[in-house]
Amino acid sequence: MIIEVKGVQFVNKGAELMLLAVVENLRRTKSKIVIALTPSRNSPYLKRCEHLALQKVSLRKGRFDFNFLSYWLPKGGRRWLMDSLGIVLEADIDMVLDASGFAYGDQWRNDSVRYLCSEILRFKKNDKPYIFLPQAFGPFSDKADVKRLNKCFGSAAHVFVRDEASLQFVKAVIDSPNVELFPDFTNLLNPSKGLGFIDSQYSLVIPNGQMLSSRNLSNSQWLGNYIRVLGKFIEVSLEKGYLPVVLNHEGKIDDEICSALIESYGDRISYLELDNALDVKRAIRDSAIVFSSRFHGCVSALTQKVPCLCTSWSHKYELLFKDYNKDKFVVSHNVSHSDMVELFQAAMQEKSNEAYLARCEYDKDKSLQMWSKVHAVIEHYSENRVENQVS
Repeated sequence: MIIEVKGVQFVNKGAELMLLAVVENLRRTKSKIVIALTPSRNSPYLKRCEHLALQKVSLRKGRFDFNFLSYWLPKGGRRWLMDSLGIVLEADIDMVLDASGFAYGDQWRNDSVRYLCSEILRFKKNDKPYIFLPQAFGPFSDKADVKRLNKCFGSAAHVFVRDEASLQFVKAVIDSPNVELFPDFTNLLNPSKGLGFIDSQYSLVIPNGQMLSSRNLSNSQWLGNYIRVLGKFIEVSLEKGYLPVVLNHEGKIDDEICSALIESYGDRISYLELDNALDVKRAIRDSAIVFSSRFHGCVSALTQKVPCLCTSWSHKYELLFKDYNKDKFVVSHNVSHSDMVELFQAAMQEKSNEAYLARCEYDKDKSLQMWSKVHAVIEHYSENRVENQVS
């Protein structure tokens, strides 16, 4: 059985964490599964080889989508491509697990919804399941997109959303029992024990270039304040006796901000860039406190019981912190030094809060429930495929 894992890559460590979580949980199924990944600059060949992944080639050029033609190509030729070159086309894929994280909504003005809906409808026509793993959606204001999504969400096997706002955005498109709320599923990944990356007690700063992009709906408020706000956290960390460490969570897109912080504070702070997403999660686990503008930086901190502050460029941050009853730790653009001191101290004091610890365990149980639903779809599809082959 060939399962395409969509929306993942290796530069964005949150996307890589989602891939690792998918691979780990697919091992628990009875079916023999091979994954397929789409090649890109952020998903290079050698990285894909580490997961023994087939290469999913898309027959799409610019605005033209020719993937439907793959179903008309001779099976013998497609088999040769797979066996000889490790290449598969859409027709060879048995199932898609979409782990895009946050790719469908008004903040992403492109043709992604049109291509997505065409693909899901082709999958439905060929009795192949498409599952959206827990991710953020919406809002959707484009009438054409809403019409398309109404059809494709209804044709998906499951549409799992990871926050209440996304649930409402999707339900405004289609109110269907296949739309359900589950938390981010990387909470089940446990990084190995080992030597720390930093010798002293440290705090982590995780920047995000999206804070300064046009996708940030409050962009004008953050343009002149973002570096200043990160600096406030660094200054308070130094005052409290922690070594501030700037962690690059997504390569080039965050590099400019990381460099600006290093230039400002010199040898009073440190810099960390790790190749493996589990190592990133371990660095977060071993820190004293985290200030993150990356969603999965926040998830990795909160689910590992590490005090965490954040900035937000999307509803997904506010909703994540609301789930953990930590709304007050979403930092505003006009935070003062005394405000940051207060937030820093409050976050450190709340790390052993009983309700918070219970929420961490609750979300892990919910993720296991979500995977049991995915496994049920996989097993059902595998059984039907065997029966069809026999008949």
